[in-house]
Amino acid sequence: MNLTYRDILLGDRPTGHLYEYTPKTDSSAPLPVVIFLHGSLGNFRGYLWVWKRIADEHGFAIVAPTFGTGNWDAPGGDVAIERARHYCSTHPKLDYSSIYLAGLSNGGRGVCLGAGQTPDAWRGLVLISPVLDTRLLLTDAFKHRWEGKPILVLHGTADNRIPIDYIDRAVETIKGLSPRIEYERYD
Repeated sequence: MNLTYRDILLGDRPTGHLYEYTPKTDSSAPLPVVIFLHGSLGNFRGYLWVWKRIADEHGFAIVAPTFGTGNWDAPGGDVAIERARHYCSTHPKLDYSSIYLAGLSNGGRGVCLGAGQTPDAWRGLVLISPVLDTRLLLTDAFKHRWEGKPILVLHGTADNRIPIDYIDRAVETIKGLSPRIEYERYD
């Protein structure tokens, strides 16, 4: 939380801190990776505990960078994302050619940013109750570079911060760009 407080009180968003979880496997092959971007108010260790269960079950690693209060579209957000990606390139147990970018809530802005700036770096996107930057998602460059790549959107119908109709409209728009979008609504 100290990094979140530094952002709130000083406007300082240091990059470089991250959490990582790599499940134990019998194989020596490198694991696919999900880089998870937290939402507002910081990178809680509890996120990693939730991701750990999914990673153990499905055999992938988690890298969760910290970026202050989670305003990933602020100056330095792209640097934090790239540092996490670089971390994956230097880790012998992580498959640098199989990285997915995921974000929760405001982390969705970071996913849009990363997807737009370095589309070839990501195998797919996961957006969980996301705040979306449709301005980035609706460009011809995004359409051209993301055509055919998987995009998963997960959202609760009773989310009181991000209305379901906002997500419905955004998903319909994105569907026109990418036939591989999957959308799951949860009551």
